Amino acid sequence: MNTSLSKNRLYLHIVCCISALLLFCCCSVKENRTGCPCRLVLDFGNERNAHLDSLVLVVASDGDVVHTDTILRSDFSNLYQVDVPRGRLTVTAVSMYEGGVLLRDGAVLIPYGTECPEIFMDCQSFDADFLETVTSEVIMRKNYCRMTIGVEDGENFSYGLNVKGEVDGYGSDGNCSVGKFCADARKMQTGEFLVLIPRQYDASLLLDVNDGSDVVKTFALGEYIFASGFDWTAPDLGDIVVGIDYARTVLSLSVIGWDKTYHFDFVI
Repeated sequence: MNTSLSKNRLYLHIVCCISALLLFCCCSVKENRTGCPCRLVLDFGNERNAHLDSLVLVVASDGDVVHTDTILRSDFSNLYQVDVPRGRLTVTAVSMYEGGVLLRDGAVLIPYGTECPEIFMDCQSFDADFLETVTSEVIMRKNYCRMTIGVEDGENFSYGLNVKGEVDGYGSDGNCSVGKFCADARKMQTGEFLVLIPRQYDASLLLDVNDGSDVVKTFALGEYIFASGFDWTAPDLGDIVVGIDYARTVLSLSVIGWDKTYHFDFVI
């Protein structure tokens, strides 16, 4: 009986030792893998990127920026490789023209009083805790809407147009940044007005008609756009044409590439 008990104790002791050894090995391997870098391989060669002159690349690991670079179009055809720390990787690629402020983490700020820049972005996230290599294709997406506003008898239209909203740029994850947006629509030689606006997350966009000192009419532009079925979540934002007929108190709205035009009555 005592011999059996001793054997059981010996067996239990051996099992405990083996379990402890396995646990130690597993933890050690995990620590070693975490300390090793991850090879990030990016492909910029998609034909949708060919019109861009350059882009800014920002890589963050667990929220901390670990790598930034400017990639020229001449290098788009080459695979881009860089070693980065393991963790939750966020890869942001931004290409834009004048009009925006690019922040260190890849976020874009649109200064109040200026229109949205002609911005293209690609934002991706990866869980690279235990990956030796992460490979991905970068496809730059159109992240601004070109809004053309036509006014009946526009050449003699003596008012100014101003667009206001609640999106002042984009975070490093590509999502809308909540903040005040305000931009004057530029009057073209054709009599039409043009303004570039960022992606929207709600229907709060407003169009003000002003006489140079006071607002004489405000349109709930976001509500009209929402009613038309325009998709603010599309990977590539479409462009919008707005028509205003003051004499007939009608606002029309059409989306580039759509066949249908929507008409809305308004009260002056």
